[in-house]
Amino acid sequence: MSANSSKVPAIEGCFSTIGFNSQLQCLYIDNNFNVSALASDSGISNWVYQDVSALVTDPVLADSYLCALNYCKQLHHFYITSGMQIADIYYDLPTEAWHYQNLHQLQETAPAAKGPLFAVTYNTQQHNLYISPQGAICDIWYDSSTEIWQSQNLNELQSQAPKFAHSLKVIFCNNQLHHLYIDQNQQISDIWHDWTSNTWHYENLSQCNNTAPLAGDELAAISINNCLHTIYVDANGDLGYILRDFAANTWQYQNLSTAVTNPPKLRTGLSVCYYMTQLHVTYIDYNSDIIDIFNDTSGQWYQQNVSSFQSTAPQARGELCPSPYGNECHYIYIDMNNEISDIYYDGSGWNYQNIGNLPSMQR
Repeated sequence: MSANSSKVPAIEGCFSTIGFNSQLQCLYIDNNFNVSALASDSGISNWVYQDVSALVTDPVLADSYLCALNYCKQLHHFYITSGMQIADIYYDLPTEAWHYQNLHQLQETAPAAKGPLFAVTYNTQQHNLYISPQGAICDIWYDSSTEIWQSQNLNELQSQAPKFAHSLKVIFCNNQLHHLYIDQNQQISDIWHDWTSNTWHYENLSQCNNTAPLAGDELAAISINNCLHTIYVDANGDLGYILRDFAANTWQYQNLSTAVTNPPKLRTGLSVCYYMTQLHVTYIDYNSDIIDIFNDTSGQWYQQNVSSFQSTAPQARGELCPSPYGNECHYIYIDMNNEISDIYYDGSGWNYQNIGNLPSMQR
C-alpha cells in the first residue's frame, strides 16, 4: 500500500472492534456506505486499511448496525441494508477467500431487520440477533454441524417476555445463551436458552433483585468465570450492576455510582471489558471524556479518567469500544473530528494514537 495525502474514508456510522488471526481490527461503515476495516499488522502502531465491500462482487450497501463475529476460522461482517435485510461479507481463513451472502435470502420467512444487530457464537452455532419492526427479538442462525440455516422469533418462544425497548446484548454464559434487553416496562429482561436441556426460559433480572432501580436506555453485559455481569444506566442516571453467580446460585445488585466517589454522569457509550483480572465499566461523560470504573479481585471499585492520561487525545464523540489486546487495553473511540482515536495502556504506561491518520494508513 503506497502512502499519499488521502486519508482513509470518513466514518458514516456504526463502529466496532474485534480480534481475528492475531490482529485487532476496527470496523465501520464509511461515507460511501461500504464496510471499511483498519487492522493492526505486526504491531499495534502499524495499521492496514481495507475496503471490505470491494473484496466481494456487488454487495448491497450498508445502512446501519454493523457487527463482526469470529466463527469457524471465518471473520464475518454483518450489517443491515436499506431494504431491512442482514448482509454478510466474510473472510474464510483456511481458503483465504472472501464471500458475500444475504441472510434474509437464506431464510426468506424471517421478519425484516430494524436493529440493533448482535452476532454471537453458541457452541457449534452462529446466531444473528436483531429487532423486527414490530419490536420482537428475531434470530437467523446457522449450525456448522448440520450446515442448515434456520430462523426464530424469541418472543414467540417465550410469549410472556415483554417487547424490546432499548439495548440488546447477547452473552454466552454457563452453557446458556442469554438475550438481555431493556423492555418496555423499563426493566431488564432475559430470554435464554439452555444448551444441555435444549429448553427456553424467560427471566426478569430487575425482579430477581428487588432493590434494582428501573432502567434507562443503555445496557452492557459480559460473562466472566461462569458469572453473568449486567451493567445498565438506571432511571436516575446512576450505573446499576446486577451479578448472577451460577455456581453459588445467587443474585447481587450494586450501585456503581455510589461505589466510587462522585463519578461523572454518563452521556453515551456504556461498554464493558475484562482486562488483567479486572472488570472495566467504561463510558463517555458530559465533558466528552472517557471514564473507567473498575474493580480488582478484592471487589474494591476504583475510577479513572482515561482521557486525562493523554492531553493530546481529542475528546470523545461516541461509540466507545474498550478492547484488550495481548497485554494491552485499548480504549478506541470516535473522536470529535469524526476519526478513530485510541488511548491505550501497554502494561507500563499510557499512549495515544489516531488510527485512521497514522502514516501507514494514508493511501
